[in-house]
Amino acid sequence: MDSSQTRANEITWYRKKGVGLNAVNDATLVLEGAFVLLKKYFSNCKAYLPLSDLFRYINMMAAVGQALDWKSNINGNAVFAPFTMDKYKTTIGYKGSIPFVEGPFRAALILSDNGSESTLREVRDVVMKLGEAFQIDNDVLDIFENGKVRKQIGNDISEGKCTWLAVQVLQNGNEEQRRIFKNNYGRIGDEFEEKIVAVYKEMNLFEKYLAYRDETLAYIHERTRKMTPSLRNASISLVENIFPL
Repeated sequence: MDSSQTRANEITWYRKKGVGLNAVNDATLVLEGAFVLLKKYFSNCKAYLPLSDLFRYINMMAAVGQALDWKSNINGNAVFAPFTMDKYKTTIGYKGSIPFVEGPFRAALILSDNGSESTLREVRDVVMKLGEAFQIDNDVLDIFENGKVRKQIGNDISEGKCTWLAVQVLQNGNEEQRRIFKNNYGRIGDEFEEKIVAVYKEMNLFEKYLAYRDETLAYIHERTRKMTPSLRNASISLVENIFPL
């Protein structure tokens, strides 16, 4: 839906031979198929209604997040007004943290008969923070690998995506760094990508990312210490699975 050429290092579905606009209908099949499976296997369980509501919530929040994401790129042109940390975190909360972290975790709580509002309140800030860190990790790994620039970087720069790295430049870069960024970000071509990456390296953004990661993990571990043992173990397991140390 955002014209990406690849997704998770694989060619995007709509670009595969014989797919094209059929991808729209395929997406509907996947979406509605989830509810068919829910009804088939859970309609006689008390978890059925909470899970159905959760799936609707996840789909709606992901759609809101995608709509916010589009505001940073209009008709193929990067729009820098939304490139602030507050707007970035709001967007990734909707399109990343909720669908990929909070949603699955809440589903597990419901299935284990622990989906009370008090339990959700106790754990929500942790899973949302973890989802934020996961998305920032993804943004950085689009460019860097083990502290070095990847041999083949991802598409975030050429597609003008609002990423953690991009926001860092516009909020914390000097006048010359911001000028170079605005003149080259969202343009297709190795020469443009090289100038953007040079700014990232000049600002030591990978090192800043490592510091952010350490602070985030310390916060998560401190918060989980105050949880009940079962909830703490589940939260730590989540950390280890989607945000490897």
